[in-house]
Amino acid sequence: MTSKFPLPRVLVGVGVLALAALAVFLVRTWDRSPPPEPIAAPAPVEPRPISGVLRVSLHGAVGAVDGAEPGWTRVPDPITHTGAWVNGPTYQGHADNDIRGFVDGRYRYAFNQASQIHTRVGRVGVPARPVLGERELLRTLHRWTDVRLPTNAWVTHARFEVPVEDLPEQRPLDLFLYQVHKDWLPGEGGVEKDNFSAPAYGEVWWNEAMRDSVPWSLPGAGYASDDDPRADTPVMPLDLAGYDPGDSTIAFESGALTRYVQDRLAAEEPLLFLLKLSDYLEDTEGSIIPLYSSNHGDSRNTANRPRLVLEWNAAGSDREIERPVVLEYGRSLTLPRISAPGLKALSATFLPEAGTAVPRVQIRGGSAGETSDWMDASIPLIRSWDWLEIRLDAFVNPTPLGEPFKAEFRDTWVPNGTPEDHEVPWVFVSPSGVVHRVSAEYRGDYAWDVEFVPDEVGRWVYRWEQDFTGTTYHSPLGAFDVIVESREAGMAALEHLTERIRSSELQTGGPRVEAFGPAFNRLERAILQFETPETFPLHGGSAAPGQAGDLLDAAREALIGTRPEGPRLPLEVPGP
Repeated sequence: MTSKFPLPRVLVGVGVLALAALAVFLVRTWDRSPPPEPIAAPAPVEPRPISGVLRVSLHGAVGAVDGAEPGWTRVPDPITHTGAWVNGPTYQGHADNDIRGFVDGRYRYAFNQASQIHTRVGRVGVPARPVLGERELLRTLHRWTDVRLPTNAWVTHARFEVPVEDLPEQRPLDLFLYQVHKDWLPGEGGVEKDNFSAPAYGEVWWNEAMRDSVPWSLPGAGYASDDDPRADTPVMPLDLAGYDPGDSTIAFESGALTRYVQDRLAAEEPLLFLLKLSDYLEDTEGSIIPLYSSNHGDSRNTANRPRLVLEWNAAGSDREIERPVVLEYGRSLTLPRISAPGLKALSATFLPEAGTAVPRVQIRGGSAGETSDWMDASIPLIRSWDWLEIRLDAFVNPTPLGEPFKAEFRDTWVPNGTPEDHEVPWVFVSPSGVVHRVSAEYRGDYAWDVEFVPDEVGRWVYRWEQDFTGTTYHSPLGAFDVIVESREAGMAALEHLTERIRSSELQTGGPRVEAFGPAFNRLERAILQFETPETFPLHGGSAAPGQAGDLLDAAREALIGTRPEGPRLPLEVPGP
């Protein structure tokens, strides 16, 4: 039957398209998953001041004279120093490897795993699928190279710390640390460098210390003997450590460990460790425990990486000196130059008072008219100098104001999709509590970079997340300090802040001061640290535009709406 009022074909077509569009919209709406929750922002962190004693030992220096260093005190020999070796900007000599298989040499995965969030020890349990009648057994190898102390230094205490990844449930565990007789090649993650592929020639895995070159005498570095030169380990471990649910760190420290470290360092040989559960627990399914690896986290935050902490006596040093230090947060102190002709090595240790922070200690030196760059002194420096200077910075991870904070991390364990499919959100929180969210950029080779330009002076905190495995991983909290490196940089930052205040939609007065006041306060103080009585105008205003006084007054005008009147000094006393 035909309608008495047929619709024009154009209208019919439009109606069909509209219905189709509506159908697509409804389907997409029904199928769309809720948007992910934004990464949680941490609270700002209040930094602590510096208070304690700086101790320095000089090795090889000749012509030492009592009283040659004003402000320093001689310390009776020997003096004890402490250093922490952890993969980061200063030290890159630690590598750890998962090795996995069965005690008879059978295996499910012949992986070379050299760069992960964590390594694991123990036997996996349900729901992991058994293979050849068993579930996988895992152990961890730790190799430390380039751990150097001054000649004649003697290790008095060694402590090996391994942070534990959070677990919802776990049982008490016994872990053993063995020295290993055979060296191995940590490798680069197998032939594809992805931690999933078969080991390349020479790389370590469950059955070989070096593939096609050096086998373990029994699988998993498992041959223990005190008599057979082919043994992978001695019968007795260097130490036993217990783990209780909730522990954040497993620590090994014993006389045997200390002696082993001393002997290996004296022989200039790497430290070689095997970390495993007790034999009984290795045979118990579900006994596995994940431990953070030497590659965990990002390049600016090493808080959760394994570390080797050594105490040593600086025996044979030519000068032992110390001086008290009290330093406000954000400031730097460069001590007078110390003459030390013939210097071969030096050690510096800061002993903080309870409740205070540890400064960044940097040292530079020179000889024959040459001056070195500033170097981190958290571990001993083996250098040939005739003089040295020491600088203490009351801040961490410094980032100059106006320049980007840069960090990177690498993780090959991406079972869900391809690496470029994943977004890695970061959150940065300013000293005044302003939250900034950015995403890292994938640059290939399982590596992500982040770049962020902070706009406030002071202590920033950050964290990031990833969901490569389907479960969200939360990074540890990181921190860095934004500093002003020069008077000119401070002036430029102040002009930029003033323009931000002027362009704000907030009302002048209280609202603007509430929003921008903390950033202005810290920047004002940073600028004044570069000023002198000759450069800063106190009488009658500044003599030329662009000086600190004019710029500060311009910022105040942007904040409160009127420019302050009158000079800062002298005080004008009204007449009688």
